[in-house]
Amino acid sequence: TRRGMLRAELPDDFTPGTSIRINRERWPVAANPETGWVRIGESGAVDDCIEFAGGMVACLAAGRLVSLWIHLTGILCGISR
Repeated sequence: TRRGMLRAELPDDFTPGTSIRINRERWPVAANPETGWVRIGESGAVDDCIEFAGGMVACLAAGRLVSLWIHLTGILCGISR
C-alpha cells in the first residue's frame, strides 16, 4: 500500500450530482473485528493499493477499482457505548 491520490475518468455526458454504477453485482463485505479493517469488494489479486485518506485504501486491478478497505479503529475510538 502506498499513499496517493485517486482520479476518476468520467464519461463526457456525465451529469454532476449523479452516480455511475461501477458494476452490476453487489460487492461482498468482510470485516475483521480484531484489526478493525472492513473490505468492500473482491479479495482477489490486485495491481495496486492506494491509501487516499486516513484509514481508507482503494485497491485497483487493471486500473479499475476492485475493493475499498476502511479501517474503523480510528473512527470508533471517538464513539462511546
